[in-house]
Amino acid sequence: MRKILFALTVFACMGMNAAFAGDLAGMPMKHKMAAQMQCATCHGSQESFTKPASTQCIACHGPMANIQTKDNPQGKKPHQSAHYGDTVECSVCHSEHKQSKDLCSNCHKVEWQNFR
Repeated sequence: MRKILFALTVFACMGMNAAFAGDLAGMPMKHKMAAQMQCATCHGSQESFTKPASTQCIACHGPMANIQTKDNPQGKKPHQSAHYGDTVECSVCHSEHKQSKDLCSNCHKVEWQNFR
């Protein structure tokens, strides 16, 4: 029974990977440039997709210091963390295909305006 479940899981994953490898037709995406992008824009041309490195985000958005963010009511700046500086990968907080979750709220109670 385990072998059958394992085989089904492998085939399901392979099928999903193939379904989204070429274009974004079936992939939910909230990026404002989604209509003009291919998967490889963020994920590179790989066989199996992984989370994009921050270098991919910076290629379009510019360096972290130049990315405009709105302060929260406590005056904190999300891209200049007191704990991590600007070393956290963008994908730790931001996701284009599922709900984004900011790292700060794991320990702190903060609300960011227009967080995506």
